[in-house]
Amino acid sequence: GAKPTKAKVKIDLKTGKTRKIDTGSGGNYLWVQPKTDKLYFPTRDNRVVVNLTVEEDELLRATYPKVAPATVVIGNGVDTRRLRPPSDAERSAARGTYGFGPDDVVVLFVGHEFDRKGLPVLVDAVAQAPDRVRLLVAGGTQDLVDGARDHARTAGCVDRVHFAGRLADPTPAFHAADVFALPSAYESFGLVV
Repeated sequence: GAKPTKAKVKIDLKTGKTRKIDTGSGGNYLWVQPKTDKLYFPTRDNRVVVNLTVEEDELLRATYPKVAPATVVIGNGVDTRRLRPPSDAERSAARGTYGFGPDDVVVLFVGHEFDRKGLPVLVDAVAQAPDRVRLLVAGGTQDLVDGARDHARTAGCVDRVHFAGRLADPTPAFHAADVFALPSAYESFGLVV
């Protein structure tokens, strides 16, 4: 028969609907034959569908029961050599970098979407906490940081909130912290955890 037209698509695993996002050929994409919505793979290299959760795998199979390729569930990995509890010297140096004292209780927030990830709620909580509680905020664009700083000022705790901005390596921020907080409204896979 005629070769199906190839189109890069985005598959919504909740609804099973597809949306064309680009055209072309080649590459490692999951292709959909537009008229029949039949999944196929353009090369032998594309014989596995990768899902991030077991639920997504089950939903993919329920939505497309004829999916023949193997599926693999891959969770987020952790480099345990780099992401480990700090030594006393590392902890002391990290806390000094951000101006925290040994008696401060440092709460760490890491993220770029401040509102969705719950930073305003966390700032309000710090405002109600004892004076020794400090908040270290890693991430965000300058406009997000400025807005969050204004919120901290209005909440009355701007002097206890340190905005580190974007960090190429957040490891020292984790080393400085006593508590990690992510009061997010939604996380599919929180990479910072």
